[in-house]
Amino acid sequence: MQNFVNQGGAIFFSTHILEVAEKLAEMLKEKLGNDLLIDFVVVNPTCGSHCGPDAVGISFYSKCR
Repeated sequence: MQNFVNQGGAIFFSTHILEVAEKLAEMLKEKLGNDLLIDFVVVNPTCGSHCGPDAVGISFYSKCR
């Protein structure tokens, strides 16, 4: 799985707690390598109202499961 995540990078989604998303990204880089491409996205209020104020999500592309 590590090779597939490294190829496409990862996207972290968060509501208003960017510090937690950054900490998780740091942990992921420690496990998968510092060359991992990571982007951060703050979700809109509609998504935030369904997920809660402290929501953090991680998305990545993979060619296999």
